[in-house]
Parts: sequence; structure tokens; C-alpha cells
Amino acid sequence: MTHAGMDEATLLSLLAEPAESLKSRCPTPPDWLSRLAEAYARSGAEPLKDAFGGTFAPIVSPLIRASVARVRQGAEALTRAHPQAPFDADGAIRFVTAHLGAQVDRLLDRTVVLEMHRARSQAPLEGATPQERFSRFVAGLSQPKRALELLCDYPVLARLVIQQLDFWEETSLEFLGRLAADFPAIREAFSPQQAPGRLVEVTSGLGDSHERGRTVRVLRFESGFRVVYKPRAMGIDARFGELLEWLNARGAPQLRAVRVIQRQHHGWAEFVAARPCTTRDEVARFYQRQGSFLALLYALNGNDIHRENLIAAGEHPVLVDLESLCGADYGHSTPDTYDSTAEYEIDNSVMRVMLLPFFHEGLERQFTDMSGIGGDASQTSVHPTATWKNWGTDEMHLVYQRHEMPAATNRPSINGDDINPLQFAQDLEEGFVGMYKLLLDSRQDLLTEGSPLLRMRGTEVRTILRASQFYAFILRDSAHPDLLRDALDRDAHQDRMWFGIQRSKFAEQSLRLIPHEVEELWHGDIPVFRNQFESRELVSSLGRAVPDFFSRSGFETVQARLGALGDEDLQHQLWFVRASLTALASGLEQQTQQYPMPRNVMDVTREQVLDAALRVGERLVRSARHGPHGVSWIGLAWTSTKGWWLRPLEYDLYSGLPGVALFLGYLGAVTDRPEFTELARGAMHTLRRQLERRPRMVQYLGGYDGWTGILYAWTHLATLWNDSELMRAAVGLLPAIGAMVTQDKELDLLRGSTGAIAPLLGLHRASGEPQALELARKAGDRLLETARDIGKGKAWLIAASPTRALTGFSHGAAGMAWALAELHGATRDARYRDMALQAVAFENDHYVPARRNWIDLRPEHLPEPPQFMSTWCHGAVGIGLARLRMMRHIESPVLREDTQAALHTAVHDGLRLNHCLCHGDLSVLELLAAASRELDPERWRPTLQRTTNMVIASIQEQGFQGGVPLKVETPGLMDGLAGIGLGLLRLAAPDQVPSVLTLDPPVATASAGSGSTASVVP
Repeated sequence: MTHAGMDEATLLSLLAEPAESLKSRCPTPPDWLSRLAEAYARSGAEPLKDAFGGTFAPIVSPLIRASVARVRQGAEALTRAHPQAPFDADGAIRFVTAHLGAQVDRLLDRTVVLEMHRARSQAPLEGATPQERFSRFVAGLSQPKRALELLCDYPVLARLVIQQLDFWEETSLEFLGRLAADFPAIREAFSPQQAPGRLVEVTSGLGDSHERGRTVRVLRFESGFRVVYKPRAMGIDARFGELLEWLNARGAPQLRAVRVIQRQHHGWAEFVAARPCTTRDEVARFYQRQGSFLALLYALNGNDIHRENLIAAGEHPVLVDLESLCGADYGHSTPDTYDSTAEYEIDNSVMRVMLLPFFHEGLERQFTDMSGIGGDASQTSVHPTATWKNWGTDEMHLVYQRHEMPAATNRPSINGDDINPLQFAQDLEEGFVGMYKLLLDSRQDLLTEGSPLLRMRGTEVRTILRASQFYAFILRDSAHPDLLRDALDRDAHQDRMWFGIQRSKFAEQSLRLIPHEVEELWHGDIPVFRNQFESRELVSSLGRAVPDFFSRSGFETVQARLGALGDEDLQHQLWFVRASLTALASGLEQQTQQYPMPRNVMDVTREQVLDAALRVGERLVRSARHGPHGVSWIGLAWTSTKGWWLRPLEYDLYSGLPGVALFLGYLGAVTDRPEFTELARGAMHTLRRQLERRPRMVQYLGGYDGWTGILYAWTHLATLWNDSELMRAAVGLLPAIGAMVTQDKELDLLRGSTGAIAPLLGLHRASGEPQALELARKAGDRLLETARDIGKGKAWLIAASPTRALTGFSHGAAGMAWALAELHGATRDARYRDMALQAVAFENDHYVPARRNWIDLRPEHLPEPPQFMSTWCHGAVGIGLARLRMMRHIESPVLREDTQAALHTAVHDGLRLNHCLCHGDLSVLELLAAASRELDPERWRPTLQRTTNMVIASIQEQGFQGGVPLKVETPGLMDGLAGIGLGLLRLAAPDQVPSVLTLDPPVATASAGSGSTASVVP
């Protein structure tokens, strides 16, 4: 109301105004209503025969006839005025009406289908088949009298149809006129050697609709020549081409620009066809150029260079839409705008360009990579979209589902084979560094009068605050029949634009745009906003100005970016490049090549191990991002649905803030260094703010990626710091956990009931809270009720593997058996012990004595011969830890035999891949340390010492090696620095630091069988 300039009383008065009062204030009918009445009064009894490609278009045939007649008159006038035009009037009508029916259908379809189902519910429809009944119903509704009745019942629909036809007339004649006038220039610029011939095809509706229905079109002529029409100013495209020429002359790797013809309000671009490469050398040059483009676009504050805006033309990546180049600053350079400084840094890094792999996250935690470098075709859309089922029948209905993304042309190929860009990461990096240094050396020249950068002044660029998909959802839903009877209902629907706006980023700017967005949405358009390169004023596509919208113009922003270039920033951006490329790696345990054996291996002391842990802590101190809302880090997270994901650390224990805080908290306590403790507290503050602002972000139950992972960290830190408020916060999580546990379908250690049991038991021991024990029992009962008879035992079909039960700790039977054994130890309930042993029996049915290991049953690991792993997450290390911990509560010779086999395999096959906890050396050291305490000290302590010596030597010689591809350093617990540090800290101080690999309770509350003892190294 404030932005509309009215108070509550005025609004209520308007809403309550009687129809007669409104009619008296508007004595003249609106133009669209008069035209509707006139068109149907003049129509004959026959329905429209040519539906122009539409199914429901005949219903509005009188309106379409009138519009097509007016466009025909205009086309005839154009051909007389421009005899050189490559079309005649008949051809023009054929080209511009090719998609008209489909456009009209998108307005009519929901209403017609609703009316069909309403009629069907009242009496049987005529016809012998579903198809015939549908056709007869639509034909009957296409009779002018019945059609007019329908439109009178849905007057907003009538208004929208007439508006759309008006826009179609306007844009069709505008396009034809521009083509007729510009054709000589098109021929000269793009096809000087061969006459294009007559126009034979126009593909319309490419991309989003903007500015009263204007869209990109591709034209094909008799000769095969094609050209692209863009209904926007293309000055920025032309100036970018000049900049590339300037850089190419100075040593850039011959970057290719799209040739354009620039007009005041539109332009023509050469059609760039995708072509494969013929050799790997060509692919290498492609990615070198890609890296050069990345550095240039970063310097120019470019954005929106996703998979649809880049074409792989042989060894040349070609950018085909540059309207979001040189973006002005609407708040993204201000850290206070963001939830965390880490989020701010990502948004102001090379990631902003959208060329590097990045994931859009859907509501169901589904991830889709839309980037220019990634963005492969084997993906589904981020969000479910409305799709018709049983089209053309009387059973036709809408469903919402994610759809397969069409193949893109952004990645090079050889002989039809797609190539993973990860194979050419070095070439990409070389291209990035080369262009970055060229820009650094040339920045003074770029800021000198007459440079190609300064010649960009006066050009228009686009500013994108909301994703087009957001607008598209509102547009699609606004065609619902419930919103087409009264325009007030449709206005109320579009008021969704205001929902949550105050909690969003850039709230102040977004509030100023909503009236303009709503106006353009009423036109059926995706709203678009533009500004001149040197201006701080934003302008809507309808010419509405928003003064002083930007804190810095595009030129000022680029000037600042160029000024910030330097060696430190280069290294910082290279980390983003490498980290983002890990998204293209195919799996969590890709590393199969061992790191070199260190040269100088010698006995290490407790102090040396502790010193290595301290160095991890100091590195995390340096990489921390401090801000007004706490402290955070940027890191890589693993998602089972997609892969590695670059992001600010979030809620998960596995790679998020809880795990980093857990390590720093224990490091501060063991070393008596308060800076680590304070950093851990800052991370907890950030986490709690994230949970307050986004309470639905946590969608799982489990110990490493769910509510009980947060509970685990809070329980430990509350005990460590004697923090009663944090302990109350941990207890306060129990209702959210209780709401999930009985319906849990994940079931495994990472996300499900298995992973919930130990943290809940730990909270019960630390706080005495009875509900925690009750929920642990419920989690155990959930495992009991979902177990299946498989092979020689029992196992579980989990959400991550719904058709095959798995072995191993993180997703398989070893984890379930361990958790149930822990619950048996806490409750002495024999049901949990018996089920745990059944799970062991299932897993041992897949044990291969010759390998002393268990087969990895994940689908991607099933081809012959059987596949084996020796890590905590899958295979011998995790299974060994599980069996060893089960021996505390269950007496069984099988458990001891399994542990001995796992230890042998862990030592021989599980070392020197990396140092991480999940699938690296520190998990092997935890298993050896546990065996040296609880199984056979004389046998395993020397092995533990030798292995510790080797790991510390490798850290000293080669640095910390996390468990992610490309040796990218990441701060997280299970695959990064925090876990390496926590593992080392536990080796040095096991009496103070519990094992996170088995989700041990705080040491102060551990049971007598916890195994805590003095340092495992001298």
C-alpha cells in the first residue's frame, strides 16, 4: 500500500465498491470489450478452419481473423514500399502466423480443459473415443455463440487474448518492416558472396518474451543462409567485438565475436552453427579460449553466460548473448546485503559470470548445472513445470514434473562424443591466467579515452535481479481459470511478488521494481530492465525510469574491478576456477592414484602431530570470512544427486559449519588457544542465523547431512564450553527430529535413521533429556520395521539406492548394524542386537576372502569383475570400524574376524589416496588407533606408529591433501581441512577428542567402553 500511495481505508473502500458505482465512474466500455463485441457480431456461424498451429485457437477465430487481416494489409504495403524485400504478402503471413496458434493456446488451454471436465461431469460427451470426444467438444465451443459465452464468463481471458493479438500485430509488422528495410545491409554484411534468396522459414518465440511480446527469431533463406533477429539494441555486442579485436592484437588467443548489424532498437547477428572438433588439440585450444573469456567477463562484471548463451563452433567458444555485460552495482558489492561474507565473495568472484559449473537447487534438493562450461544434456530441469498429460483427449489434465533438458551446444565434441571439460582444466586455467595478466598490463590503456572499453558508453545493458523462471511460474499460474473471471483476483495473484521481499537480498531495490514487474507481467512478458553503461538510472522495458537505482554505474563497477586486479586476486579467482571444476568429476571417490611416498619418514612425536593439527587451524583462521552476521567459509560440498558443489558452508556436519566448528572448538580446548574457540563460536552464530532465516533448509534426519548432525555438534560444543544455552538449543531440535523419524525413507548413516541414533544417545548422556533416548529408540524401530530379508540376512533399501541393498558404513548394512548395536548397548533391548547381527550376515554374504573385503554393491560399481573399496564411506575401513565398535556391546567371533580382515585390507589398500576422514588416511589411522587400544595392542600399535609417521611426513613434504578432485583445498570435515585437523588432534589427544567417524559422545559423558586413553603417539 505504501508503494501504491494509499492507506488501508482507501484500499478497503476500493475493494468494497459495488459494481454499479464502478460502472458509473467508467461510463465508456474499455476498448477491448467493444472490440470483442464487434468481432463476434460480425462473425459468421462457421468456426475458424485454419487454427495457425493451435488446438484451441478456433474458439477466438473472429479475433484472430481481424488481426491477421490487419497484418496482411501491412505486409502488402511493405512489399510495395520495399520491392527488394525477401518475401511477399502471402509468405509474410505464413511466417508470422506459424506460432500464433500455440501462443493463443497457452492462454486458453486451462480454461477450455476445465470447462470440458465440468461438462463431462454433468453428462457424457459425444464421441466414441477419448480423442473424438475432445475434438467434438472443442469444435462445439468454437461456434461463435458458445465461444462468446465462454469469454463473457471469463472476461479477463478475453482481455488477455485481445492484448496478445495486439502485440502480435505490432511485433509482426515491426519485424517485417525491419527485415524489408535492412535486407540489403544483411546481405552485404553476412552473405556478400552468395545471394540469400527468398525467405523460406522464420522460427519465432526463441527465448523469453519481452517488451510487449518481442522475441528472438531465426530466419532461413533459399540458399541455406541464416541470420538472427534480436528486438533489442545491440550496441554492447558491437563494442564487445571491437574489444576482442583490440585484445587479439595484443596477444589474446584469437577470440571470436559474433558479427552484428546495429540499429537503434534492434539488430541482426550472424547465425553461429555448432561444429565438432576434429582433434584433442582443437579441444585444448577451445578451453584455452574459454579461460580467456572467463577472465575477460570477470573483469567486465559479466553475468548470465549459461549453457544457452554459448555455442561450441569447432575450436571457438562463441558468446551469443551479451546483454548482461558490464552490470551496474545494485548492492552486490556490499557485504551487509548477504547472509554471510562467504556468499558475498562468491557473488563477486568469477562464479558470477555463470560460465563455470554451478548448481541451481530445486525444492526437492535436486541440482541442475546450467553453466556455460558444464551444463551437459543428461539433466532434468531444476523445478517441476506444468505439463499436459493425455493431450487431445477428454482425459487431458495437468501434471507438474521435472523434464529432461534439451541438448545444448555449449560443449565441444569429437566424433559425436562429449568431452568432460575436467580433462582440459589445465588449458582453461592457462587461458584464464593469460587473459588476466593481459588485462592487468593493459588496464591503463583500457581506461584511456578512445579505448574499446570507453567506447561502450551510451550502450544499453540488462540488469537481472530475479531469475526468468520465477517470472515464468507467475505467468503460467496467472492463466489459471480461477484468475480469469475477475482482474482483481489476478492482481492478488501477482501480489505474490511482495511475499518475503523484506527478507530477500537486495530488498530495497526489489521493492522499487515490483510495480514495473507487475505491469510487464500483465502484458504476458518476462520483465526486463536496462541501463546505460555509464548511468545509475534503471529503465523498464516500457520506458519507466527508476532514478538512482544503482550505487555504481556499469562503468564505475568495471573500473573498480580493473583496479582490483593483482596477484592476490588472481590466486583467489584461480581457487574458484579449480573448485568449481570439481563439479564435473564423476564420483565421491574418484581419486585412485596414490600420492608419492614421502622421502623422509621418521618417528614422530605427539607434539609434531599436534603441530600439524595447529597448522590446519591456522589455515582455517586465515581462510575464514568474517562479517556482520558471523563467520563462514567457502568450500565444496558433496551431493549424491549431482556431485561436488561450491557454496558457502551450510548446516551439514559432513562438509558444513558444524564440522568446522567442532574441530576448532576442540582445537581451542586442547591447545588453550582462545582464537580457535572464538572462531568456532562465530561459526555457530552463522549457522543459527541460517537456520532462523531458512528453517526449511534442513530436509534430512541423519548424522552427517541432517538435523542430528547439527545436534551432534551442539551437544559436543555445549559440553566442551559448559554452555547451558547451547545445550538447550540442542534439546530444542528434538521436535524437528521427532517429526521426521517415523517417516524416514533415507535410513542410512548420512541422512537417515542410522545416523540419528548415536547423536541422540550422546545428547541423552550429556543432558539427561529423556526425549532424546525415546527418539533414538524410534529411529531404531524405524530400522527394524523397514528391514528386508535379503540373502542370508537382513538389509535395507534406502532412498539413495531404492532397488539394491548396499554394503558399507555410510549407506549400507555396516552402518545399520553398528547403530543398532549402540542402541542395544544403551537399552539392552535384544531386538536391536538381533537385527544388528542379521545385517552383518547380509554383508558377509558379499565378503570375498581372496580380497579380504566386501563387494561394493552400488549400481555404478556392479559391472564384472566385482568392485571393492577400502575407505570409511565404502568398504573395509568403515566396516572394520563398525565391527570393532559393535564388539563393545555384542560378543561374536564373526565381528573379531571381520575386524582383522578389514585392518589388513585398510593397511594394504586404503592408504596414500589423500588425507581426509571420509576416504583418506585419517580414517585408516582411526581404525588402527582403535585396534591398538581395543583389539591387539602388540600387533597394531607398531603399524599405527609407522602409518602416522608416513602421513605426517607426507603432510610436511606435500601439504594437506583433501578428498576432492584437482587437490582443491576445502574447509569441511569429512573431505577437507577440518577433518584432517580433527583426526590429527584425536591422535594427539584421544582422551579429550572423541571420534567423529563413529559419532562418539562427548568424552566427559562417554561410557566406560569408549576406549579413551592417552596419546597413541609418544
